[in-house]
Amino acid sequence: MSLKAGVQGKPGPGPDGRSAGTAPDEAGILPFAADPAMLARLFGSGPALLFKRHAADGWPLASVSGDLGLSSPGSDLLRPGRRYADLLHPDDAARVRAAVARAESDGAGELSQKYRILVPQGPVEACAQGSGTATARQRAVWLHERMVIERDAAGLPTAHVGYLLDVSTQHTAEAEAAALEQVRGVLQKHLNGVAVEYLGPDLRVRWASNTLFRNSGHGLEAVLGRTCHEVLKGRGTPCPGCTAIRALRSGEHAEGESVTPDGRSWWLSSTPVRDPSGVIDGVVHVATDITGRLRMERNLRKSEERFRFLVENMPVLIHAHDREGRYIFWNREAERVTGWDADRIIGNPDAARLLYPDDAYRVEAMEHIHEQREYRHHELETVCADGSRRIIAWTNVSRTLPVPGWASWEIGVDVTEHHRLEEYRADVERIMRHDLKKPLVQAVEMARLLRETGDEDELQSSLLSELEGSAQRSLRMLDAYVRLQAVEDGGLDGGNTASVCLDDLAEAVLAQTAFTASKTNGCVCWTWEVDELRRQRITGDFSLLTAMLANLVGNALEASPSGAPVQVACSAANGQAMLRIWNDAPIPEAVRDRFFEKFATYGKSDGLGLGTFAARFIARAHGGDITAETAEDAGTTLTVTLPLAD
Repeated sequence: MSLKAGVQGKPGPGPDGRSAGTAPDEAGILPFAADPAMLARLFGSGPALLFKRHAADGWPLASVSGDLGLSSPGSDLLRPGRRYADLLHPDDAARVRAAVARAESDGAGELSQKYRILVPQGPVEACAQGSGTATARQRAVWLHERMVIERDAAGLPTAHVGYLLDVSTQHTAEAEAAALEQVRGVLQKHLNGVAVEYLGPDLRVRWASNTLFRNSGHGLEAVLGRTCHEVLKGRGTPCPGCTAIRALRSGEHAEGESVTPDGRSWWLSSTPVRDPSGVIDGVVHVATDITGRLRMERNLRKSEERFRFLVENMPVLIHAHDREGRYIFWNREAERVTGWDADRIIGNPDAARLLYPDDAYRVEAMEHIHEQREYRHHELETVCADGSRRIIAWTNVSRTLPVPGWASWEIGVDVTEHHRLEEYRADVERIMRHDLKKPLVQAVEMARLLRETGDEDELQSSLLSELEGSAQRSLRMLDAYVRLQAVEDGGLDGGNTASVCLDDLAEAVLAQTAFTASKTNGCVCWTWEVDELRRQRITGDFSLLTAMLANLVGNALEASPSGAPVQVACSAANGQAMLRIWNDAPIPEAVRDRFFEKFATYGKSDGLGLGTFAARFIARAHGGDITAETAEDAGTTLTVTLPLAD
């Protein structure tokens, strides 16, 4: 029965649903409602039904041939008289109504569209009937509708006649296919470096990702139907060890590695595909480009080899432990210092007992080594292979520089000699404080006693005065040296600091340098920017400050040409006292760059090179500094800055 026949027949049921007649029209074709029994047999069940509805508000149904199996028992979802528009899904209703209204107003004869209606899932009483609103007990059904529009003599629409098809399954399949296509597109776009092929049992390509096309240089048509070894490698036979063949023969997943003619390396993964009967019908073959990864692995191995060579040959001790506390690395310097070969230490569960025989000391040492924190210069006394003992200062760098496989590792420096020198220096200082100081004190006292006898002549008196002065200066220098060592070890001693008047400091310096000035036939010209500056004070150790300035002025006198003056200009600015010591001689080229370094000396057979180093050290210990400017035609200016007291 055609829709055209239905349209040309006499009018069907009226709005009340009753039949308006069954007589054939002039063409001898039955109208839509001519034989309900026949229609019921043809369309009473299955995925299609015929309908007629009035072109009135809500589109009330005039007649239907069935219910598409959508009605629940007793619901009579598609009964005649039901407002069909109320069944439309809320998301589709406006679109469907607009399409019908447009077709009716444009004079269209037919219309085809797809939309959803809401049908109950359970008993009809649980649904909000006629509301057109989805509830928790309703579901959406996709329908394909094709209809013609009946019109009266004036051309006005009177009814919609057509058929409905339940296309829910088809729509779901189409949606899933579209989603899969979208996923495929995303995978195709982002699977850089990964080629995916679906191969038949004969290894011919059934489907392939874009990566395969790019790698082969062929288009889709040139790839499909050809074998993978022909496409990728230009071979007439399968590649040796082909994972696809292994998967097809074994029925199990297979993996392997291969290299293409362009030099790239690929990791191959093949999985067999079975048809519904269980027969292997093909294989999914995935090739991942691992060229970059292999290159990085090679570079990493080279980097590790360079690192191991570096730490193996560094001039410091290095050892490492695993999580169980076993030694797993012991470099050559550790072997040299301790005498223990790496073979005796690495992997030896008793290695710690060799290095630290005392049980209590060993437990303490190993606990410290295995602490999960960083530390510097933790000293441990280690027993060497020959029975001697060395003191090693260890620094843990495990967190700053983690090494794969090393739970902890340390860098050590042998400080045994440093400790020995410290002990030697302490002995020297003790000798200087006691053994040297005692005869100097006796010399001063003897000179005083001889002068008190009153029997000496003028020459003897002068010699006694010089002897006494020299001994006193030696005592002050010795005392200043001892205090300098104390400053170097721990800073200024508060017990020896006081408020020092600049004028008193100048007089003391001039007194200590008078003998040198006389010997060099020179003089010291001390000037003040303003006279009030004489009364300004600084806080410090008077003896150290005097020794510092006397050393600088004395050096300037000795370096100057005979009879040349040394000028000391005192000024103040920004809370600092500045003493500029000038002489006419430049600093020798050989020592200019290291003028303030320890042991920098020039032209003095008995010089130790400690004078300027000690002077700057004392100035900085007092919060000041010393700088030097020198030129061949301008001489040398030393600028001493010291903070003024508040």
